[in-house]
Amino acid sequence: MNKTIKNILISLISTILITNIAYGKRGLDWKGEHIKGRVKYFTQTRYNGKEVAGKIQKGNKDCHRDCEQIFFDINGNMLEKVKYKSDGNLDYKLLYKYDTNGNVIEEGSYKPNGDINQKSIFEYDTRGNIIEENKYKSNGRLNYKVTHKYDTRGNKLETNTYLPDGSLYYRFTYKYDTKGNKLEKSKYSSSGHLLDKKAYKYDTKGNKKSQKNTTSQSTKKAIIFTKIFTNTMLTIIKLKN
Repeated sequence: MNKTIKNILISLISTILITNIAYGKRGLDWKGEHIKGRVKYFTQTRYNGKEVAGKIQKGNKDCHRDCEQIFFDINGNMLEKVKYKSDGNLDYKLLYKYDTNGNVIEEGSYKPNGDINQKSIFEYDTRGNIIEENKYKSNGRLNYKVTHKYDTRGNKLETNTYLPDGSLYYRFTYKYDTKGNKLEKSKYSSSGHLLDKKAYKYDTKGNKKSQKNTTSQSTKKAIIFTKIFTNTMLTIIKLKN
């Protein structure tokens, strides 16, 4: 076993089977959580790993990322995500609302005491692409607005971020090849000055093989990710209409 391994991710998940299946938008659904089945909720916990006699074992709980409980509606859309601290206390809670097409139209972040922290409102085009996001502060005032433009294939061409007074903060533009692979991502200031540009290259299979104008590379880590499903509570907890 490689002794440079620092982390192990063990996700212990208890789920409850329910009926019907449909996938929502933005990955906030069963499919986005890589769940193959009809589940009402699951609990996920992250632990640090330690190497003992050449084997990775579960160490202390690490809730900086994945100590959470996620609830879904009957269509598989995420309704609620509850984040916990390592001591088991509530960190924050996310609540979601959807339109009849399964698009997320509202995301609210709430503090442990129930007070709202911030809220995002989303608008979509007829193809289900997000065209506008308005993020509000806890006092209800606009924090910023983001708009998106797309080509006829659904590829994002431009993203603009605006301040509460309506002035442009910065802009991203994107370019693609004929296969839909992203070739360039450029960031501009409000005055149009180029701030950053990333160029991507792909192999014949469409896998990204290089990225230009980046100064760091993410450290590769060996991760063990296990999801354990159970329906032992199926007869006890049922989905309410």
